[in-house]
Amino acid sequence: MQVERPLVLEISRHEVTVGRPIAVRVRDRGGHPIDEALVEGGSKRTRTDERGRCELTFHSPGFWKIIATKSPTERVAYEPDATLVRVLPRSSTVRTARRLEP
Repeated sequence: MQVERPLVLEISRHEVTVGRPIAVRVRDRGGHPIDEALVEGGSKRTRTDERGRCELTFHSPGFWKIIATKSPTERVAYEPDATLVRVLPRSSTVRTARRLEP
């Protein structure tokens, strides 16, 4: 008989600019890290390390759904979790410091 363990997906922020990484953590409800969980966002895929952590970087703006899954074992079936992140375009205004003349 398998025990069901819901995954908990945590992200560092829900809004990020294009090209900036998002820190991801996958754990169970007890707070234990889930290693080797598959984290997907669009065409991006990565796996968590032994601390349940990884990073995703999006290269185009929009709303992206991030999903965490893990393959079942003989004893445990994992329920996936998902969240939404908004990726903003880079600012088209570049601010540079100008020297003030006396």
